[in-house]
Amino acid sequence: GLAEKDATIESLRASIDELQETNKDLVLASQGAMELKILFDDPWMVQSTKCRLKSEVPVDREFNTLTCMGKSLIMYGGTGKELDKRELKFCNLETYNWENASVPATQPKSLPPITNH
Repeated sequence: GLAEKDATIESLRASIDELQETNKDLVLASQGAMELKILFDDPWMVQSTKCRLKSEVPVDREFNTLTCMGKSLIMYGGTGKELDKRELKFCNLETYNWENASVPATQPKSLPPITNH
């Protein structure tokens, strides 16, 4: 009866939402470009693609360290507009999800300060 129809409608709405998200990702993927750029006084062919990050993106900051290892971006530290950041975050380059990682509250005395490095 009515409950079955409501369940069917909700299922269809969920399917539509999922298809719309997939369509947005496909549109972003098709917006990539291949460009000729001069880098370090040499010509380079640079391919760029646009993607959407699917989780909470780290706040804007300066003086951080960003490293690519395998299929992950690893971001550590930095200074933001409001305060110094002691964050360690990973971005999975296959899923485009940012993940938090824990950083010890104290650091060994042999390490330099975390901020402004």
